[in-house]
Amino acid sequence: MAQLLNMNNIQKDPSQDKNTTVDSFLEMFERWLLTRPEFDIAALGKRKCWPITSGHYHRFSIKKRNGSKRELVSVDKNLKALQANLATYFEETFEISKYAHAFVPKESADKATFKQQEGLLVNKLRPKGVVSNALAHKNKKVVISIDLKEFFPTITFPRIMGMLKSKPYNFSNKQAAVLASLICLPKDIDDKRGLPQGAPTSPIMSNLICKKLDYQLAKMASKYDITYTRYADDLTFSTNNLKRIPAKEIVSIVTKYVERNGFQVNTTKTKIMFKNQRQMVTGILVNEGLNLPKKQIDALRATLYNLEHEHNSVEDSVIEFWGLKNKQPYDSFIPVGFYNGGYRGRFIKSNKKGVKAHKPTSKKEFDKIYALHLLGRILWYGQVVTTTIDAPYDLSKRQYISPKQFSRINKYEEMLASFYRISIKFSWPVQHIILRLANKLPHLQSLVKMKSISELDPTILDEVGIELHGQVLKLRTEKEKYTEFFNSAPLSLQRVLRVHNQSHINFDLDIIKKCISSGWEEPFKQQKVFKEINNADLSDLFHKSSNRKGHNAKKLLNEIVRVVQPQTRYLSDNVRIKITKVYSELLTLIRLEGDSVCIDLENENTKTEQALQAIRDLKSEIRLYDNHTDNFYQRVVLPAVKNSETSSLVAIDKKDMNPSIVTDINAWRVALTKVLISIKQHCDKTELMEDTSSHRPFTITFRDDNPVTGAPRVIEIHRLNLDLPFKKKLEVDTTMVEGKVMRWLTNGDLSSAVREFLPIGDIFVHGNFKDCENATVNLTEHFYKINDELKVSDYGKLFFSLQEIKE
Repeated sequence: MAQLLNMNNIQKDPSQDKNTTVDSFLEMFERWLLTRPEFDIAALGKRKCWPITSGHYHRFSIKKRNGSKRELVSVDKNLKALQANLATYFEETFEISKYAHAFVPKESADKATFKQQEGLLVNKLRPKGVVSNALAHKNKKVVISIDLKEFFPTITFPRIMGMLKSKPYNFSNKQAAVLASLICLPKDIDDKRGLPQGAPTSPIMSNLICKKLDYQLAKMASKYDITYTRYADDLTFSTNNLKRIPAKEIVSIVTKYVERNGFQVNTTKTKIMFKNQRQMVTGILVNEGLNLPKKQIDALRATLYNLEHEHNSVEDSVIEFWGLKNKQPYDSFIPVGFYNGGYRGRFIKSNKKGVKAHKPTSKKEFDKIYALHLLGRILWYGQVVTTTIDAPYDLSKRQYISPKQFSRINKYEEMLASFYRISIKFSWPVQHIILRLANKLPHLQSLVKMKSISELDPTILDEVGIELHGQVLKLRTEKEKYTEFFNSAPLSLQRVLRVHNQSHINFDLDIIKKCISSGWEEPFKQQKVFKEINNADLSDLFHKSSNRKGHNAKKLLNEIVRVVQPQTRYLSDNVRIKITKVYSELLTLIRLEGDSVCIDLENENTKTEQALQAIRDLKSEIRLYDNHTDNFYQRVVLPAVKNSETSSLVAIDKKDMNPSIVTDINAWRVALTKVLISIKQHCDKTELMEDTSSHRPFTITFRDDNPVTGAPRVIEIHRLNLDLPFKKKLEVDTTMVEGKVMRWLTNGDLSSAVREFLPIGDIFVHGNFKDCENATVNLTEHFYKINDELKVSDYGKLFFSLQEIKE
């Protein structure tokens, strides 16, 4: 041992000496066993590995899923290096039970080649572990799970020493004592001197200790036609032959064997799971093949969806996670080190103390950590659902794959494709991993090459957005710089910033950043999309095809990209969501059925129903007709009056309220509703008390746009009482006929109406104010104009108008 322990390459931490090899250690260790009968504890002392004290271990605890704590240790670097070499020696020299699936190292290439020749090689792509342990118990009538109580702590110094002295180890008494001291906890940490949870030697020693138990339980299992496996302290039994032995008797027999071998059964964790129940083995469902629980899959898919469609940064995802109530383990897609409150950090090892501490990380570094963490979850799902089929597999040859497994693998590849699109969106440097997988998997390759939903992502910047983004990056805390940015911004952006900041001169940086990153409402851009839907190629979405098969889905998809993608950032949320849903469903249809698939609006089937429903939902939100049901009156004005509960105050002139148009119906309806609520709250008391049986105080009219005169589409609200003034002052220079209104007039419902109407146009108020008469005020941009006189009709004086902006 002196020769062995005086070799520097053995005592150094392997991470510090790249020339250290496992083979050299094993050769020296075996030579030493032949030449030296006892250990040289003096040499161990020189390397600070003897005597073993509490100073060699740092204790800490982690919270388990059930709320209790698990005690772990981190090991001093010198002792850990020695333990790692000892673990390798025992793994290479002594065979563990074939029923053990935990802590089984991958075989070396030479050994694997030899065993392959012997016909004993387990698929190298599916090494022993959680999946192989669960696989043994799939599709069984009953599955029994039994947990060993306090597994590592009950494997104590006397048990380890006794094992090392027995065959086939044959260590002397002193050798066994020294080895057991190096492997087990010292008495000043644990009176029973159990195996430390976290030491390199503990896994292999637990497997060697359990070899006798595995043999006895496997023999019993074979007698009753039962399958047996062990994953660390989890014993699992399953069978299809319930006539041989009842499930409860299996538990009783196993308990006796466990206690004879020095362990105890944790009866609170014993589970007997029949076919009609959820059968879980080491966290994997085994009822029909292998799968993960639905809640875990749903949580993973929801995280991917939100990152792809809802969130603009990793921080958004993390903040949403910390906001969840009643969080479950399967909800946690936050890697260790990202803490509530936004602190980013990661665990690092202290070379001096052998303990771990927090180190802050940059956003770029942590985004990569987050990306790899998320990808690990996806690949874990893939490892579970692709078990039992050769890799690389080909989903096109689905006759070799069961329908349920096909569905699961398809879902897995959809997740990988979604992750690929997310990595592009956030510029994560991990796309190559998915592309490497796609080279082996034809179906995944087609998904990656397919146009993605991210093509309609509002966060993808156009040329204007890129230029503005560069300007915003230079903004700091000087508020005068915000005003300079505003003055140089496009007029459509100025309009939106005025509304959200309620100012001509003071602007919030966060609002500016949000507009640049996600886009803003620009009526001209949205009208361009509506024009294409109304009478160009994209109108095929709403019309029957001359082809008896219907419209080609891929052609429609390409048209959506051509028309919508350049304008996506400038659409209203409602319109963008509906169009993106159509795109998503068409894309899914093509992925499942191929490029030649067609959809027929009048011939729905199970394959096309989701896509057609999305088209109908879009149509319902933007298409108005000149009939008696789906017209402007029925879809906009009447619901607004009902929702605002102003039917006793407001009359409706239905004339001209049935144009055939494509527009943002929701924006018209909600904005009008909010204006009417504001009118009801602020109208004069005399208007509330008037007899409305013959004449109501207010009347709504509608006028469609006029291509000849250029007059825009507008809703007008007239006030019967001509003399009632507004109760507010404009506080403007009355010597000027037009200019800015510096004092903001809108709040509450009226402010909400202005924001809702941004994708369509501007809202105006007309009338007499306390300090000026015959004024028209644009409540959206807060500009005024003094008129010679205001428009008067049979319904009274023009009061409010909701006017579409025209180019």
